Amino acid sequence: MRIEIASFIDKVLKQSRTTDREGLCIIQGKLAWSLTIDLQLLNDDGNLIDAFFLAAVLAMKNTRLPEVTMKGDNIMVSNTRSNPVNVHHLPICTTFYFIPKIDGPIVDACAKEERLATARLSICMNVFDDVCGMQTLGQMDIEPMQ
Repeated sequence: MRIEIASFIDKVLKQSRTTDREGLCIIQGKLAWSLTIDLQLLNDDGNLIDAFFLAAVLAMKNTRLPEVTMKGDNIMVSNTRSNPVNVHHLPICTTFYFIPKIDGPIVDACAKEERLATARLSICMNVFDDVCGMQTLGQMDIEPMQ
């Protein structure tokens, strides 16, 4: 499940262009910063997708990269000066769990509720109401809103 979560987060953050990729460029076509986010699970009582997604987004928002300058063919990486990663928007992920015989979905499910769920729907949106990503697991009947 953790690989599934990591893959979903990676896909949403890349496809929604959360960060300014051009801002990661050091030398166009040759050299660029590569961002890797490692998340470690300390405790699990459910809702890992939303928790990991929020942690990944906040990690990106708080990341600073060393300032890089060029002097001729030499690349100088500063030990003291840094710049924040340019983040365009911060998507938020909300996961809905569907449990038989319960009217409506459950949000922020605990581990027990996750085990009882027969379906899951994760939706990631930004402040512009753009859907940045969506993932389903299992079968669910969703009634259209009136």
